Amino acid sequence: MKIKETLIRNAGAKEEYLWDVRKIREGEYECIELNFTFCPETGETSKEKSGEKVYIGKPFQSGSRTITYEIHEEDEKKEKKIENTTPVLVVEWKHPDGSIEEQKTYTGKLWEKGEKKRLYIDRLGKGAYADLDRNILVRGLKEEKLGEWKKRDLRATVESRYILK
Repeated sequence: MKIKETLIRNAGAKEEYLWDVRKIREGEYECIELNFTFCPETGETSKEKSGEKVYIGKPFQSGSRTITYEIHEEDEKKEKKIENTTPVLVVEWKHPDGSIEEQKTYTGKLWEKGEKKRLYIDRLGKGAYADLDRNILVRGLKEEKLGEWKKRDLRATVESRYILK
């Protein structure tokens, strides 16, 4: 079990954090990083804000931010599957006869922040990444759509494309 903290800043930026929880006694848990104890059945916490008790699942104001705590049940097997599903960028060639050949594969590091997801691929050049939300590949100042067939050279006989697998 973990505590999921969701912060919504004044400008609308949303941030989510997972914090470890340990069991103190039957029906009472403690989140050391956030410095409070709570009862998962009632949602009551030992934390107070502006003289009112803070409850799990109920948003509260802290300055210009809105904060919500939620109980996050996790299954270790599901977590491991998520780690192993990092997408791979593949370069495919289409020959004049219509056959498709997988030319190269690139693995990278998955980066997520809020709603944005990117796959950074250092082997394609410094700062190259595939933007998973916009479905494009960014290499320096050039952007190209993933999955779109293109001739890389005027004299080329094959077309190529980048796709995610």
